[in-house]
Amino acid sequence: MKSITPYYGIYNRCAFTHNLLFDIIKMMEKLTLKVYAKINLMLDIKGVLSDGYHSLDMVMASCDLYDEIIAEKSTENEVYMDGVLQDAKNTAYRALEVLTLAYGYRLKIQIKKGIPMNAGVGGSSADAAGVFFAYSYLYGIDQSFMTKLALSIGSDVCYMMKGGPAKVKCKGEIIFPIEEYSELNMVMLQKIPGAATKDVYNHYDKVGRQIQNEFDINNQKIFNVLQIPAIELCPSIQESIDELKKYTDKVFMTGSGSAVCGVFDSKDEASACLDKINGDFAFKKVVQTKPTGIEIISEE
Repeated sequence: MKSITPYYGIYNRCAFTHNLLFDIIKMMEKLTLKVYAKINLMLDIKGVLSDGYHSLDMVMASCDLYDEIIAEKSTENEVYMDGVLQDAKNTAYRALEVLTLAYGYRLKIQIKKGIPMNAGVGGSSADAAGVFFAYSYLYGIDQSFMTKLALSIGSDVCYMMKGGPAKVKCKGEIIFPIEEYSELNMVMLQKIPGAATKDVYNHYDKVGRQIQNEFDINNQKIFNVLQIPAIELCPSIQESIDELKKYTDKVFMTGSGSAVCGVFDSKDEASACLDKINGDFAFKKVVQTKPTGIEIISEE
């Protein structure tokens, strides 16, 4: 174990009054990022809030699946995903639009996808988080001012702007970094894209709180109360669980599914498992947790 401090961006560490910082912001036009996926090591629901949203209690970690984002200052908002122009249905585009409404600036965003979609690992939220991070970095706006805007886009976005190991509560806006970081080695399987997150939560409300396959890692309980309702809506999740359970007892679903993770003692053991897995899976890969959620590749 080693103590780490998750990356919060330069604005949490530098005084805004420093002239040199403003000169750097003024000159900078382009930022390239890796935005990492998330894994829910624990996902519990403590009730329903007055606004109808579920009150969440989660332990989350970043993992080394990522999308690459290129953000450039622009006179028009544009979002391209794998070369295809996106519209208001796209989460990154919606994030950019709310930021422009709040602050007036615009960006051109290019996203190269590497995170599987409809898997419960925050693929859309990672892109939105990358937009918020880039907007903050390029235009010199403190990320702490953006919490409500980020929450309006999705419950994972606030966390994914920072990433790393953390306890996350309420609708996702209350975040307590976990200073002790231990790398986990996992195999992630996804048979088919899962049910819509909203549908999984609605089904949870019908079937109630049930816990399946709870276990411990480093004194942390690992379980997901959405696992049973998600399986009932998307039975192929159970196929992924059954396949991984041939090689490890430590298997859990992340988010609202449909990706499932099996935990191993080493990367070599995880790789050996992956080599043995049979069946038609939309996604299968060895993944490792990471101490941060966003990494800067280059600045121009």
